[in-house]
Amino acid sequence: MIGGSFSQQVLSQYPYIVGIDEAGRGPLFGPVVGSCVYLPVALPARDSKQMSAEARRRLFRQIVDTSIYSVAIATSEEIDRENIFQATHRCFERAIELFLKKYPHPLEKTVFIVDGRGMRLRTKVRYVCIEKADERIVQVSAASIVAKVTRDYLTELGHLLYPEYGFNKHRGYGTAEHVAVIKRRGTTPLHRKSFTIA
Repeated sequence: MIGGSFSQQVLSQYPYIVGIDEAGRGPLFGPVVGSCVYLPVALPARDSKQMSAEARRRLFRQIVDTSIYSVAIATSEEIDRENIFQATHRCFERAIELFLKKYPHPLEKTVFIVDGRGMRLRTKVRYVCIEKADERIVQVSAASIVAKVTRDYLTELGHLLYPEYGFNKHRGYGTAEHVAVIKRRGTTPLHRKSFTIA
């Protein structure tokens, strides 16, 4: 099932809802990270972009301690080879595959909700695409938090490898500081060569 609009009637048909979201589609550096989350208990999750880093980390710990979740990545090389949209598809498909290895509930009673629109995933699960689902559906908000905190951790590792680039500050996004370093020093092996800079 693939759709672009939110339908409470559709969701009410399924007792089990799994959220899917990503972090890192826009940066010049590093992988895109995807996550699937099923919440057995309610948590006060909301869109990760609207939270402080400290609040995200706190909720991240609650989510991974209480939920069924998975995390997957698509590398910079895959992004350059396929484009970011297709690489995000691969990332989601990997996250779903990992998630299903530990998900105990029947798939016929489960719907996966993907944040965004236009996804065409190669998967056996039933899914629906909903714009801004990370702001409206707690399972997707939780997946957003898991993906974002995981990617932030990866950029911290990138900072250890290449401290002069300041990845711990801008997380690989095309800030003026980041672009200036690229123009001065060039790109690292973990940069997305297909992304242009101003």
